[in-house]
Amino acid sequence: MIVRQRGNYRSVPRQINRHMLAGMACLAASVLAPMLPANASDFSEPWKHADRALVIDAYEYNPIDWQKLSSDKRVVGFINKGSDGNSPPYRCSGTETETRLCKALWKRHAVARELFHTRRTVAKALGLKWGAYHLGRPGDQIEQANNFIDFAEPGPDDLIALDIEENDPDKWMSLEDAETFVRHIHTRLGRWPVLYTNGSTALYIAENRERYTLLSRLPLWYARYKPAIGLHFPKGYWAGYALWQFSAGANCDARSCPYRVPGTPLDIDVNVASMSADELRLAWPFDELVEKRAYPTAETVPVPVARGVAVDGGDVTLQYAKVESADPAAGAAAAVEAAPSDAAVPPEPAAPAPVVAAAEQIADVTIETDEMVPLPIWRADARKKRADVTLKFVSVERLVKPAAAAPSIAPRRGSPFQALLGKQVEPPAVPIVLAGYAQVAEKVRRMQTQPADASPEYIPNGNISAAALDNPGPIVATAQLTRRELPVFLLKKLD
Repeated sequence: MIVRQRGNYRSVPRQINRHMLAGMACLAASVLAPMLPANASDFSEPWKHADRALVIDAYEYNPIDWQKLSSDKRVVGFINKGSDGNSPPYRCSGTETETRLCKALWKRHAVARELFHTRRTVAKALGLKWGAYHLGRPGDQIEQANNFIDFAEPGPDDLIALDIEENDPDKWMSLEDAETFVRHIHTRLGRWPVLYTNGSTALYIAENRERYTLLSRLPLWYARYKPAIGLHFPKGYWAGYALWQFSAGANCDARSCPYRVPGTPLDIDVNVASMSADELRLAWPFDELVEKRAYPTAETVPVPVARGVAVDGGDVTLQYAKVESADPAAGAAAAVEAAPSDAAVPPEPAAPAPVVAAAEQIADVTIETDEMVPLPIWRADARKKRADVTLKFVSVERLVKPAAAAPSIAPRRGSPFQALLGKQVEPPAVPIVLAGYAQVAEKVRRMQTQPADASPEYIPNGNISAAALDNPGPIVATAQLTRRELPVFLLKKLD
């Protein structure tokens, strides 16, 4: 027996008879069978599971052998391209060339529409769910919506979709026009279309969901030709996808293909649903907006994930903890207690709780809570410690009533040392103070004061490092410096 392996031929020893091969096959099947369901998810090669339904989408130039296609029982639906931008003009005018081109476009439109309705009849006769998509182009979005409805004539159980290939208004329908398009579709049909788009456009919509209030809530038909999408899925209001287009001409050829559907060409688009065939038939045609999900805000922070879980890979569910407000009278004390020290990082508590410094009064300066930042940990402790690290959070506070005539040092181009040695200027309108961090030592205040005839190279006390490090005494808020304006060695000491 000869076995081909990577283009070379090798002989199999004759001692391996068919009985031994059968035994080895049974052993491999018994080992691999329980492994497949455990390692897969709806975001990692779900098409490898026989219980996941598939949907084909095609356009007019894809030949279809319906008899062979119907032999694949996993294929539940068929989505065909409908209209493309605006409809061509009914009457042609202009030069001879323009007239011929106009007639050719109208003929193509008429043939494509005839093929569309023929395929719909065949697909429904075979028991397949039917759908149509509109390819969005620049132009009148209301006219395009009407063109799509007139072309597809969708029934109440037919899926309808808007195809936005990229977030490029010069080539495709803009996202603002798409909002108008789907609203007009809903006005005429009383239901919402599915949104087909790629990963980057979906992520942009999810991140700007307050701007695109409709697009961000349409059922998502996600196009990405990778085996796993867990780290790239846009989230937002989308907890998952309605359909995932995982195979197309981009990743399928005669040698390899994620999934081959009988009776279809190599460049056919294949989609997987995160549900079984029966569940997909019930969910079809995905014509409702997805519900708004509670999304993390500045009032919540993510709970750290164990390093071992993150290294093992797979989907990780983040949990968010509420930011707890401390007693106003004890706000400053809570921030000081939260600051890291030279001691080792304490063991992780059962439920890490952020520490917040509330409004407080420091050196005649009124500050208020703005947002949360994590406190740093010592590098040596982080490298030695092989367990989970508990992050503590303090508030970034904003100066709302600066003390009068308090000089500040403006940052200049160059190193942090130049910032400390720069010219005295008026304090910024809204300087930043980090609560919980040591703010400015008395040594730094002395470094601001230099003789009138001092040269730019003047260094008080002979050495900045010695002046900053020789006495870690009480810290006072006497200068309005941000962390960016302090040198690295001083930041290490203050942390």
